[in-house]
Amino acid sequence: MILGEKIYKLRTKQGLSQGDLAEHLNVSRQSISKWETGGSTPDLDKLINMSQLFGVTLDELVLDKKPETEKEMDTNYSSISSTQQADTYPQQHHETQFPARKIIGTILFCMGFLTFLILTVSFDLLNGAVLALPFFICGTICLIFRKYVGLWCSWALFCMVDLYLKSGTVISWQAAISYLRYFLRFEAPAGLVGSIIMLFLLSILMVVTILLFSKKASSLSLKNLILYFTCLAFRLLLSFSSVIVPRFYALFKYPFGYAMISWTKIALLTLLLIYTIRFLRTIYNKYHRL
Repeated sequence: MILGEKIYKLRTKQGLSQGDLAEHLNVSRQSISKWETGGSTPDLDKLINMSQLFGVTLDELVLDKKPETEKEMDTNYSSISSTQQADTYPQQHHETQFPARKIIGTILFCMGFLTFLILTVSFDLLNGAVLALPFFICGTICLIFRKYVGLWCSWALFCMVDLYLKSGTVISWQAAISYLRYFLRFEAPAGLVGSIIMLFLLSILMVVTILLFSKKASSLSLKNLILYFTCLAFRLLLSFSSVIVPRFYALFKYPFGYAMISWTKIALLTLLLIYTIRFLRTIYNKYHRL
């Protein structure tokens, strides 16, 4: 039995779809399809992960060496001729399961549609669209992203709440930073508490994102360094944009423009911290090997 057939048989035996296996191995579904059809061969670390996931040894997976207790397994699959395998094997790779994230995404879309319909009939089109938007955005995230769906939904909800608060209240995480830095006077105590809560939630999201994406080391290649210093330059440009380009400061007068600039700064800062930790991991690993 060839490796691709073995992967296919063990995957279906575990009740996993190609997408499920791809999520376990942190690869694309197309990679799984290529492995099973013989278009490519998985790396050693992926083979080791698959052997642990399927509960077989590496020899059983790669060399098809079976233990004595498994030698009487069904041989119908291996009796197919090579010509029949080339014609029919790719057709057997159908996704038999609907991922849970897609089910959740579909439910969110239905809830968003019902919310939009009910609020539009009860109040007006604007209220229906605004309150249904979080359901549609989170539903889209569930359908598009395979990993860290909860994290991306949390970021999306935070940005929408942040924009809403900036539009009609004094609550903003920037106000909390200004208060903590300069001890500015806050007229409304509730506004100060809300601003500190928003700053706390933003900090949690940034820390979780950095921890999830900085697990691996990144090589100090020219491409990575160019990306790093480009993000750094852009981040500094946004910080001093009101001084360098006075007309750019006019965007801060509008809630959406102000929010977009703030979110871009946060995204660039988070990316810079992720790459900094990855580079430090690389330097540490090289030093540790010496």
